[in-house]
Amino acid sequence: TSLGEVLQLLPGAVAVNPDFTNNNKSSIRQYEADNTGSLGTAVIINGAPLSNNANMQATNTSTAGVLSGFSSSSGMGIDMRQLSADNVESIEVIRGIPSVEYGDLTAGAILVKTKAGKEPTQLKARLNPKLTQFWAGKGFDLGKNNGALFADVDFTKAYDKQITAYEAYERVTGSLQYTNTFGQSKPLYTNTHLSFGMNLDETKVDPDYIIEQIVRKAQNYSFQLSTNGRWNLGKKFARSINYTLSAAYSHQKGFQQQQYTADISPVSTAKENTTLEVDYLASSWLSQLWIDGRPLNLFAKLNDKFYFKSGRFNHSFLVGGDWKMDANLGKGKTFDESQPPRTQDNAGIRERSFKDVPALNQFGLYAEDRLFARLGGREFVLQLGLRYDNIQPFTGDGRSVLTPRINASYELVNNFYLRAGYGVTAKSPTLLYLYPENAYFDMISLNYYKDNPAERLALMTTRVFNTENHDLKIVRTRKNELGFDWTFAHKRRLSVTAYYEETRNGYEMTTNLNSIQFTNVPRYQVESAPEGQKPILSPVVTDSLWVVTYNSPANSRHLINKGIEFDLDLGRYDDIRTSFVLNGAYLSTRSTSSD
Repeated sequence: TSLGEVLQLLPGAVAVNPDFTNNNKSSIRQYEADNTGSLGTAVIINGAPLSNNANMQATNTSTAGVLSGFSSSSGMGIDMRQLSADNVESIEVIRGIPSVEYGDLTAGAILVKTKAGKEPTQLKARLNPKLTQFWAGKGFDLGKNNGALFADVDFTKAYDKQITAYEAYERVTGSLQYTNTFGQSKPLYTNTHLSFGMNLDETKVDPDYIIEQIVRKAQNYSFQLSTNGRWNLGKKFARSINYTLSAAYSHQKGFQQQQYTADISPVSTAKENTTLEVDYLASSWLSQLWIDGRPLNLFAKLNDKFYFKSGRFNHSFLVGGDWKMDANLGKGKTFDESQPPRTQDNAGIRERSFKDVPALNQFGLYAEDRLFARLGGREFVLQLGLRYDNIQPFTGDGRSVLTPRINASYELVNNFYLRAGYGVTAKSPTLLYLYPENAYFDMISLNYYKDNPAERLALMTTRVFNTENHDLKIVRTRKNELGFDWTFAHKRRLSVTAYYEETRNGYEMTTNLNSIQFTNVPRYQVESAPEGQKPILSPVVTDSLWVVTYNSPANSRHLINKGIEFDLDLGRYDDIRTSFVLNGAYLSTRSTSSD
């Protein structure tokens, strides 16, 4: 039903029942998916990467990090529920050391090709107590030299529990894919893909628990247009030119509502360091918060493949570059400031516009040489690559990283190949990690409450802290692999891979030494209280020392994945028309935080 379920077929993957009412994080070589591994997994559909870098649907980064009261994948990778598996032609999962062609990843890459060309009409339906799904697709031949068009549509609805309908997920997706080849002497193959998706997560008011009026809703409307092609020029240093262009736009709507009941207390709306008179909150109020995000993602890639021979070595070269831009054009976080969401420990919450957040630009260059030779009468393959990435180039906030990658294999004996590899992969921070919102703290300097509103006086002191981490580094993962491939007994095959992968500087929102602050807060006292008027304050003002803490982006997540994978393919037995494949893995994941 979704791409996330297909990943359960990987060696060592844990099989679980489908769950559409929670975010589905990708997991490659991890026992349980987490934000670090999910964010570091690239999902590439028809050559165009999906991006979650501009997702800012978080309630308050200074207090709750990347979390929100509604369903959101902010601060993590692509929510795999949103991708239907029925229109997929093929999936390749790069678990090990990828080609330098692929950047902005640490864990691995999922390369998806959707159905294209002429196909018969296909209808699929899945019905069970918690899930309803319908899918239809068909490929059309548009005539000689006019190419082919494939179209499909999907509808899915799922409930959290069979006995209630208060928590539900709904998905509607559709796509059109046009393919054609132009020219004959120097053919240009093109593939253009247009897709639409609507995803709705909703938690309605439970009639058995109506007092708090809790409502949670998340909507995501997405559009993507991408085109990729291969132009076979046949030149010495330009055998084939490959390109990919992509534009994606989403409208993300988050909403959370709750009825609060508490002691009557003052509330501040200040956005700067100040002490001022404020109003009181009622003892009971209905808080409603909206988060409007509109991510825009642009991507362009161009590379050149060519071949030549030097001595006994045959070289296959790949050189190219790519550019990615992620911005959020949404209205951001809004709510009635007289009825804000409730916070803890004097932490305040304020509105924020996403339009004011700078766009994230990434520029990459890469070169790779794949060498083929026969050494000692045996086949030898060596792949050497180097990638350079720069985020926010030409700004004072720029960061760059070099990531070398090496893969080698050698035929020790007939049909037995020994493999080894080492590589570094890197993932840029998302907009939430680069530009988190300010931390606000509202401390009471005077709380003089009377039943008569004319006699009340509340003074609050607001302290504002910039939570950005200008020392935040690009996350890097070092990958090491050793394995073998053995073909035996009429094309039966056994592959075994041992790996060790370490990420020492993963992203997370956390409290650290830099986000523990000391601040002085003035304290006022009432000298006299005339009837029907606000009180008269004493000229004596004292200071009170406060310690405040907040979340700030940090490179404090340490992740180690290690294990052994095997894949045994016993081939197809024609007499019973059955193929036998056995795979599995021993894997170990250790995730810790240095803060």
